[in-house]
Amino acid sequence: MDFVHLHVHTEYSLLDGFAQIDSLVEYIRGLGQKAIAITDHGNMYGIIDFYSAAKKAGVKPIIGCEVYVACRTRFDREANVDSETYHLVLLAQNEVGYRNLIRIVSDSFIEGFYYRPRVDWELLEKHSEGLIALSACLGGEVQQKLLNQDREGARRVAKRLAEAFPNRFYIEIQEHGLPEQKPVNKELISIAKELNLPLVITNDVHYVSPKDHKAHDALLCIQTGKVVSDPNRMRFVPQFHVTTAEELLERMSYLSYEDLAQAVANTVRIAEECTVDFKFDEVHLPRFDIPEGYTELSYLEKICHERLTWRYPDADERILKRLEYELDVLGKAGYAGYFLITQDFTSFAREKGIPVGPGRGSAVGSIVSYILGITDLDPLPYDLLFERFLHLERVSMPDIDIDFCYERREEVIEYVTKKYGSENVCQIVTFGTMGARAVVRDVARVLSIPLSEADRIAKLVPEELGITLKEALTKSADLLALYNSDPRIRELLDIAQSLEGMPRHTSVHAAGVVIAPEPLRNLIPLAKSGQAVITQFNMNMVQELGLLKMDFLGLRTLTVIRNCLDNIKANRNLDIDFSKLGHEDVATYEMLSRADTLGVFQLEGGGMRNFFAKLKPTCFEDIVAGISLFRPGPMDQIPRFLENRAHPDDIKYPDPRLEPILKVTFGCMVYQEQVQQIVRELAGYSLGRADLVRRVMSKKKPEAMELERQFFLHGVVDDTTGERVVPGALAQGVLPDVASKVFDEMAEFAKYAFNKSHGAGYAVLAYQTAYLKCHYSAEYMAALMTSVAGNSDKLVIYLEECKRLNIPVLPPDINESLAIFTVQGGSIRFGLVAIKNVGAKVIEPIVSARKEFKYENLYDFLTRLEDGTLNRRVLEYLIKAGALASLGLNRRQLLEIMDECLEKAASARKAKDTGQLSMFEMLDSSDVRIQIRAPEVADFPMSEILTMEKELLGFYVSGHPLDQYRRVMRRNSSHTTSQLSELEDKTEVILAGMLIDVRAIITKTGKRMVFLQLEDFEGVVEAAVFPQHFEKQGDELVVGRALALRGNVSRRGERISLAASEFKTLVPDVNDNSQPQITKLTLRISSQAKSKLIEVRTVLKSNPGQIPVFIEMVEEQTLIKVDKSLYVDGSTELCGSLSQLLRPENVVTSFKGPE
Repeated sequence: MDFVHLHVHTEYSLLDGFAQIDSLVEYIRGLGQKAIAITDHGNMYGIIDFYSAAKKAGVKPIIGCEVYVACRTRFDREANVDSETYHLVLLAQNEVGYRNLIRIVSDSFIEGFYYRPRVDWELLEKHSEGLIALSACLGGEVQQKLLNQDREGARRVAKRLAEAFPNRFYIEIQEHGLPEQKPVNKELISIAKELNLPLVITNDVHYVSPKDHKAHDALLCIQTGKVVSDPNRMRFVPQFHVTTAEELLERMSYLSYEDLAQAVANTVRIAEECTVDFKFDEVHLPRFDIPEGYTELSYLEKICHERLTWRYPDADERILKRLEYELDVLGKAGYAGYFLITQDFTSFAREKGIPVGPGRGSAVGSIVSYILGITDLDPLPYDLLFERFLHLERVSMPDIDIDFCYERREEVIEYVTKKYGSENVCQIVTFGTMGARAVVRDVARVLSIPLSEADRIAKLVPEELGITLKEALTKSADLLALYNSDPRIRELLDIAQSLEGMPRHTSVHAAGVVIAPEPLRNLIPLAKSGQAVITQFNMNMVQELGLLKMDFLGLRTLTVIRNCLDNIKANRNLDIDFSKLGHEDVATYEMLSRADTLGVFQLEGGGMRNFFAKLKPTCFEDIVAGISLFRPGPMDQIPRFLENRAHPDDIKYPDPRLEPILKVTFGCMVYQEQVQQIVRELAGYSLGRADLVRRVMSKKKPEAMELERQFFLHGVVDDTTGERVVPGALAQGVLPDVASKVFDEMAEFAKYAFNKSHGAGYAVLAYQTAYLKCHYSAEYMAALMTSVAGNSDKLVIYLEECKRLNIPVLPPDINESLAIFTVQGGSIRFGLVAIKNVGAKVIEPIVSARKEFKYENLYDFLTRLEDGTLNRRVLEYLIKAGALASLGLNRRQLLEIMDECLEKAASARKAKDTGQLSMFEMLDSSDVRIQIRAPEVADFPMSEILTMEKELLGFYVSGHPLDQYRRVMRRNSSHTTSQLSELEDKTEVILAGMLIDVRAIITKTGKRMVFLQLEDFEGVVEAAVFPQHFEKQGDELVVGRALALRGNVSRRGERISLAASEFKTLVPDVNDNSQPQITKLTLRISSQAKSKLIEVRTVLKSNPGQIPVFIEMVEEQTLIKVDKSLYVDGSTELCGSLSQLLRPENVVTSFKGPE
């Protein structure tokens, strides 16, 4: 009996539907059913995936949606009234119906969202053409009226729906064994006969087969926050699966066969009436306004020739030919408008001073992109291929991703939105899915498995990006053992595997924006995420439908470069123009060869630093190759690459035609473009057809690969004309064994090959950031630290780097600091933004109010700020962070007078606001200062000051608890915490640092073990101390103690810890006689340098120790011995910082020779 399911909820009925699309259409095909509908709850997220899968399976797709109908209007939002909705199934008969459906569904989100997207009668009646309506499940309004004993009301609703959808409204009957359905179905048939309305039978499909019921039940519990064992929760009976007509007729045997036969036949009738086809070969580009008399192509040509001299002042024949060729391809492919649109918003960004990236992806290979300013790297010197980006043998929508300054990206999106209309532009949806670890925890909760046990099981899943539970069971022996031995865990993991990968929620894609030639709600369904209007189709679906998708990426590195250039201008009055500098600076390559790349774009990881130390780059091509090689797959080529680079005369090429292609990478295949060039040179392919070969190779399909091998060896003959369009390698004189060997090497390499254009774009930023670090290190490090101000782990590492570079870092100061980190002389001044809980609303007034003159004391500071700017808590944070040190009082003194100052400042502001001037102010307009006497108390001990800084800044500024251990730590450690991420699992290491946390637990065997945290100068690592080791040395594990720890690295994906086995308590190395010891430090201070005394004091406090310090006042010819609290450790970091501040000749050290 022919039957079509018209009421189906796929996985896109989020956390409610469990009919996964691919399984669904295959099951339908297996039953011999010829069509199926998609009717997800309130949305159309899945219709493109559904349509494509159904077409591929030979099943007719019917596009629909089960909408929520508001009980009043879609604009009403009264609590406890308008949260109730009714269900209604809508199916698109044709293109008109589809457009009306997307309009209804879009408006349900944009205008009607209240708990869920809601339509109303106005929308339904206005946009009903081309739509078939079904009265839905028990949640339909007709059914709800019947359940509430309002038959007349049910009849009225059915009549109104029949009028809204003339000859296209069906009374829907279902039977799932629910007690309400039998009486409701009888009444529905009665009303249908009274109103002469057709019947249709459906099953409310929420999962594919009966065996899926358990997983679906768990999914419902995840959605509702319930547990499976809860007797009062919402649950589905086990009949909500794909079924046959015969099964449905058997369930409804209490109804007349004639009525049922009509209802079944109508499913087929409806399916025959519904035909919506998507066109994936059309392009819907927005219209770019061009002057009269021009076509899109001729106007693009005009702009290119106008801007040609900007990029090429002396353009030669080669450049002009390449430009003409690219423009010709763009014109024939129909993408001239695409380039006009793209260059328009990149030009806007450049005009507004918004940093634009040099380019990423294959677009970097286009000279048109370079001339227009879309990219910023000349493709010609580096043999970057336009055909890797676009060619006529496979025309596809170009995909240009543009990087903008992270802080100003929104300005570009706003410009595009304004230019093309807010209804024509919106951001793109992305779906959060149930990842392996998350779904284990979710399912464990609904199965009432304790949280601690669930967490333990989840942590057995390796932390690998995109890992599945199936893979985890093959990689984690512990997880597999649990699965095989514990029935509860087997059930948990079986259900979790069923739900894994299901879409869970929607959010806004980080970069994707779609731009259309007309209002988007006419073309695709829209939704809302918060206040943002977004597409209901993801990025791939949008592109498949021919809409223009652009990625407006926010790249922090561009913001760092901009801030660094601003710092250089402010500090040195220099303008750096990278377009005039080139990529040939010797000092920069020397720095890269030393692997001094911490903070350099793409090159700061430990593994990359090690590689660059071996690579020793001397030119830009080396950076491109380094970035391209250091990734899975190509990394296998690194030893051969380094060997060949060291001995270029030993390189042997199987065919001399390979040398010009592979010489730049020393005989190694590194880039995708090299595959294209080899295929062209050896076998006579066009570059476009060569790109098709590269694509086939990357997919590794055996049949296609074998066919391409024959084409490569023997050529290609056009089936229509008989013309040989590709000569083939053998016909071009390549020896058979050489041709086969080259093809095999290309085929193996192509699956991992890197796009050289992409690598070159990245290399530009790598070079620029390296250049800035090399020549303007203080300005660069300040910009870098500003970019990670909210990430204390990163800041700690960069602060250590500043010490290594002998760049003094001065503490935050309300009289000197801006919001961001800045350069003052040779020092970096902390930005106020780095102080926790002190936001921009506080910082901006602080900086603004001191423009005319600095704050003199705490009262002055408070009275100059507007009421409400600063509360007591924020003031306390500023004091404890040391930001008020320049007011002349220590932290303890400031805290003592804080409340009095706040009270008097508030009174002064109030008097000023009410016009109540004091007697003195009336008699004299000069400044009359209120005197608030601070008590004569010493500051907090250094240990407490450091604790305050750690709490409020995330790291230490005035010093470090481990400063006195620096030398002994270097001697007693093999690695630092920041180096652990580069080590293999189980590598033995020795770390030295301070215990900042020790947490003991009792194991199942009743023994004690501990988890501890060890901090060094570069970060913190967790270590486990198992019972056998704790019993031996547990007494040494005391918070605050410095020690060396031996252990093995434990890697769980990205998470790194240690299994500790041995400890050694460290003692400050005050008697290290292995090198000359500083016995005295003398600082020569001239009258011009007196203003730096506060900074000098800060540097001294940052390096505490036992060495006395003397201040020599040059003009006064006096020598002053400083207080013992400012004695120092004599470290190289200290001397370097003071030398930067006072000049080296003014820092005089006295030594005791080694014993």
